[in-house]
Amino acid sequence: MRIRSILLIALLSAISSATRAAEQLSAAIAPYLDERTVLVARIECDRIDIAAARKWVHDSTKDGGAQSQQFLQQADNVLDHSEKWLADFRAAGGKTLFLVVSFGDTPGGSVFCMTPIANGADTQKLQASLKALRENDEQNIAVFNGAVFEADAQVLESLKQFKPSPRPDVETTLVTAGDVPIRIALAPSEDARRVIATLAQKLPTDLGGGPVTTLTNGVHAVSAGIKLPPDPSFLIRIQSKDADSAQTFAGLLRQWIAGFREHERKAASSVSPLLELLGPALEPKLQGDQIVIRITGNAFAAAAQELPAPFIAARQKAALMRSVNNEKQMLLGCLMYANNRKDGPFPDTLEEMIKDQEIDKSVAINPRDPQRTPGYIYIKQPPEKERTHPGQRVVIYEAHDPGAKQIAVAFADGHVDVLDEDAFKKMLEAK
Repeated sequence: MRIRSILLIALLSAISSATRAAEQLSAAIAPYLDERTVLVARIECDRIDIAAARKWVHDSTKDGGAQSQQFLQQADNVLDHSEKWLADFRAAGGKTLFLVVSFGDTPGGSVFCMTPIANGADTQKLQASLKALRENDEQNIAVFNGAVFEADAQVLESLKQFKPSPRPDVETTLVTAGDVPIRIALAPSEDARRVIATLAQKLPTDLGGGPVTTLTNGVHAVSAGIKLPPDPSFLIRIQSKDADSAQTFAGLLRQWIAGFREHERKAASSVSPLLELLGPALEPKLQGDQIVIRITGNAFAAAAQELPAPFIAARQKAALMRSVNNEKQMLLGCLMYANNRKDGPFPDTLEEMIKDQEIDKSVAINPRDPQRTPGYIYIKQPPEKERTHPGQRVVIYEAHDPGAKQIAVAFADGHVDVLDEDAFKKMLEAK
């Protein structure tokens, strides 16, 4: 009997502790949650160690040669900005940052950031920190109810008169994410799922089609827990209506992951190499009525050792495509400049064309080598009646060092090609 009493007390204590933990996690943000709230992210900035993250990145990629050095330079730039922002935020007395997304009266819904003002915090510096998170014309900062908020003006006004609704599901989902610095709770209310099921009976084609109940039954709540280096981990737990719903949605989720990986691969995005290297770890696992995706520190470490080469290749390809697009814009501007004038003369300089066509000056900066001036070399073309073989006449090309293997080149007939140096020289000599 005594053992049963002890077990019962322990069980009640565990439930009580979990309840208190949930209440503590969402206490500051609860006054701004209601039935329209979809997502809450909680970032404990005082638990993020950028120095440890930097050491982990360097240690994990130190044997990759020149490509690792280039990768580390890019990584250090990101870490430097993050470290400065965190230092400023902490110096102002900031500890926790919340991000909340809700269905709203506008198509984009309602999005805001909030940080509670702790005792001794510098409110003005906290405002500056939140403003530095994202700078745009619609950004506004406000202080009320013991917190600093960042959002557009309409959202801020609504928050000042907000009428909350209890959202214990959000609290529980935050706890489920684990004891990690970054917790995300995606928890559409029952009413929200019902509205989605009513308005959209089928999923969009790009999401696999099929009945929308695959989504509304498959996703009741999603928790994500992120722990940064030196012991990185990533855990997603999707709570479904039941085991059958979880199995059906897991199949759809596998299709989405495969499709996203293919899209990022074709786009040569910086995310693509990481998705390829973490492929097996991204496989959804079924646990009854839940779907779990877990990436451990070992998986991250293994990926980090192989990441620099494909990461750099993807960034280089993306930069090349941006350079090609720059040349297309400048070439089109030159052709329009010529078409607007008698006998079709090309501009004397790219600067003249950019001013005449009111094109953004940044188009003349080569993303592959932003420090080089000029980034592009321009060859003025003769009047239209004197231009022969326009498909072989070089108009714009990337300034480059000898031995370049990929040079973006724009031609007088309107097309842009990527050539090696030998092919480029032949085109340059052609008439």
